[in-house]
Amino acid sequence: MMKYQEINARYTALVASYLATGYTINTSSMSGSQGEIASIDLTNGTDIYRIQLQESNRCISPYGIRALELIVGRSTDNVKPNTCNYNQTIWTNNLEIISTASFYRIAERRDGEKLYGTKEEAMAAEDIRYKRYLLKAKTGPRSLEMTPKAIEIAKRIIKKNLHLSRINGANIHIARIRMGYMVQYNNRTISVR
Repeated sequence: MMKYQEINARYTALVASYLATGYTINTSSMSGSQGEIASIDLTNGTDIYRIQLQESNRCISPYGIRALELIVGRSTDNVKPNTCNYNQTIWTNNLEIISTASFYRIAERRDGEKLYGTKEEAMAAEDIRYKRYLLKAKTGPRSLEMTPKAIEIAKRIIKKNLHLSRINGANIHIARIRMGYMVQYNNRTISVR
């Protein structure tokens, strides 16, 4: 597993390798954004290469696993290097892709830090999460204690959603579910997030 800091290091090393071979930054083609996380344009005086980190626009597996892609591409747009014409745009979807590295999201810690790895590691982690979800689902929702306050809140929810005026508190059941709460009244269920 790798942290985002390691992806930053890979990005930096890739840019540094181009700079070490004589490329310079082509600032005039770097204005604007097409939704990428980061991009830098480099030129050798003839061609412009974009090194870009972006979220993948495609999901893998039925679980919707996302990835970050580190892309190196050569511009095929009519953009001239080393000019001060700032309205030149290099369109990412027009790049001739030279190389791509993908970092698949494996996990997200409680503090929001995301961990990345290979496609196989991400799919294995997602399988584990799904199996745990199924085990939780088998045990069912956790019933909550029916305090007077909980019953009053449930009555308001039932009135609003089922359009009932008279509600028997003895027929109300409230349970905690994964995405919020479930209010049940006379075999009718309302999910509350």
